[in-house]
Amino acid sequence: MDEQSSINWDALWKAAQRNYRNIRPNQWDSMAPALKRWMSNDEYFRQFMANVRLCPEWTVLDVGCGPGDITIWAAKRSKHVTALDFSSEMLRLLQETATKECLTNIDCIQCSWEDDRLDSELDKHDVVIASRSLATMANLKEGLARIDDKTKHYAYVTMGAGFSSPLKKMVYKVMGKEISDPPGYIYAYNLLYQMGIRANVKFIEGRSRYIDLNDALEQCRWIAEDLRPSEEKEITRLLNDCLIKRQDGILEFPYNDICWALMWWEKF
Repeated sequence: MDEQSSINWDALWKAAQRNYRNIRPNQWDSMAPALKRWMSNDEYFRQFMANVRLCPEWTVLDVGCGPGDITIWAAKRSKHVTALDFSSEMLRLLQETATKECLTNIDCIQCSWEDDRLDSELDKHDVVIASRSLATMANLKEGLARIDDKTKHYAYVTMGAGFSSPLKKMVYKVMGKEISDPPGYIYAYNLLYQMGIRANVKFIEGRSRYIDLNDALEQCRWIAEDLRPSEEKEITRLLNDCLIKRQDGILEFPYNDICWALMWWEKF
């Protein structure tokens, strides 16, 4: 047995998850409108879609679809899309957009990807996408195995590179809290390797963007949950100092502050 195969990446992931604060399920509903706004401003969507292969006759499964940017994009380029998310508000925003776009080839399922009934009740799809949606999973190995089982042709998974964002570091420093980096893609990549899947990896880098200072501050409040007025005042000062305004009025960091790892493989 080689050294890589002897490492229990499943146990390491579970230990990392126990030591890291994840977003509670009910928080996703409350943050859905803001998440849709933040996602529409960053560079991730364009870079991710440039790497996804679709055909008009294919079906797509979007795992953890959120407010649905990827679902809507895929629905315009494929036969049918199944959008899955445990947040009712995320799905409501998706359905609202689908109605505006006159798209009728989308089915929504409110469910966690860790729900065992999906094994028997969910059909295989030509393409399975899990975009930034696996980081909260307690059992990542089972989640990846289910993705591989449910795809006929291609699977696309993105996870963070494993480093905390500068914005989160700023918030935690002001609050005097110790920060721990989130468990990143390396766990998923090595789990896939041990499952016999040689995934391709490409990094998607970009900048967080905000429509105004209040938009950036809202994200800080979401990160912290319990900012005191004095802390919020200090964070506002720091944001004023570090964010730059583009010609279109959008605020962003003067450097790439986010990094996602895109892993994909072809099913043979």
